[in-house]
Amino acid sequence: MRKSLIICLSLCFSTCNLFAQCFPDRHNTNAFDAWISCEDAASPNLQDAAGKWVQLDFLDSYQIFDLQIWNQNHPELTDMGVKDIKLDLSLDGDSWTTVDTITIPRASARSRYEGHMVYDFAGQQARFLLISVLSNYGASCASMAEIKVFTEDQLIEEFNLGLELCENEGPLRNLSSGISTPGSYMGPGVTDNGDGSFDFDPDALGPGTYTVSYFTSVNVYDDQIVILPCYDDRCGDCPECGELDQALLDQIPIPEDIYQSDSISAMGLTAANESVEFRSSHLVELSNGFEVELGSDFTAAIRACQLNQMENFGFEDEDTLTNWVEIVHSDIRGESYHTITTDALSGSYASHSYLSRLIYGTNGRVNTGSLQLHQRDKTIIAGETYELSFWAKSDAVRMLELSFKGSGITYVKDYLRLTDQWRHFTYRFTAEDTVENNVDLRFIMGREVGHYYLDHVRLVTLD
Repeated sequence: MRKSLIICLSLCFSTCNLFAQCFPDRHNTNAFDAWISCEDAASPNLQDAAGKWVQLDFLDSYQIFDLQIWNQNHPELTDMGVKDIKLDLSLDGDSWTTVDTITIPRASARSRYEGHMVYDFAGQQARFLLISVLSNYGASCASMAEIKVFTEDQLIEEFNLGLELCENEGPLRNLSSGISTPGSYMGPGVTDNGDGSFDFDPDALGPGTYTVSYFTSVNVYDDQIVILPCYDDRCGDCPECGELDQALLDQIPIPEDIYQSDSISAMGLTAANESVEFRSSHLVELSNGFEVELGSDFTAAIRACQLNQMENFGFEDEDTLTNWVEIVHSDIRGESYHTITTDALSGSYASHSYLSRLIYGTNGRVNTGSLQLHQRDKTIIAGETYELSFWAKSDAVRMLELSFKGSGITYVKDYLRLTDQWRHFTYRFTAEDTVENNVDLRFIMGREVGHYYLDHVRLVTLD
């Protein structure tokens, strides 16, 4: 009889068997049916730094084989899903052996999501399994929906990758299909690791559907990987359209790099044995005089990037809030403030605003505008669809008021409940009228005393 240990992270941390759905391998999109960690903690493996981790105690020593993981599947929280994880085994909970570091694909955010067979321990003996989170898909918290550990080899011979990836996820490592017969993987973007696993880089290929094959001595198995464009709702932000130095593109030779912008024009020379890639969201123009040297690796592709209207959007101008308008009521200047902090979501800095006390008007009501952070004079074009997004948190549960309006038109108005963890907020709208250089973004923090943090503020058009 096939025997397995099933660890249901949302409900138990010991051996249990629980199937709440008609299809036992499917996982719903309920965020409450998941393990979520937002704070780093000391690892049971004393050789590791503090971080986010799960330790599974099987209550006895077993030979363990296949590991199946369901990532965070809630449509708005898939960025919490774990990406790179480290696997350690132990017989006593004190002495640990690192087995491997692998990549877990992002969940599909669909009710038919069935998780992934991600690793085969090949019968190693263990009582404890430690899963350490090395990275996730962008959020400040890390999450998995469910884990299943089998104590007999599943001997799966169905080649089923079941992968929908985002083009901007970065390389995925040590993926496998579940086929137990030795073989090798081949296909676009595929690097066979020689151990029954492969690495895959969706960014190297771009959006599309790609066939991955697995060759054994007697069979060839095929399945497809779908790469979604970065602007898909299930993916993170598209890369910024950078401002390119035209002199570099006309240089002989053009320096090895990936060049990405809204449009690219070049008339230089790519050097032998160098790799140059042009990525443009609209136009790549190779002017008269442009040459590719023999032996050079040159590619050009139409790949999405987005022009961010927000200036100093990541607050990376050290010691200053350049391009942001700081508003502090005269009664609380010197005690309330706007500044930058190293407590950032990404990059080096984020904004930090502090309201020391409430200000009341003559009518006895709270002056909610006593502390504000603005960026002004944005342009909105009729018929264009826009996305306004940012990350925010506070030191406790507090309310942040958001306003994006100009020339009598309100595009976004909301009251956000912040917590002490970074959270991503996104708004989309289609403009009916053109407003030039007269639309203001306002973060209003005068309702509740406390600390407020912002990072990676974006205003982009969606093609």
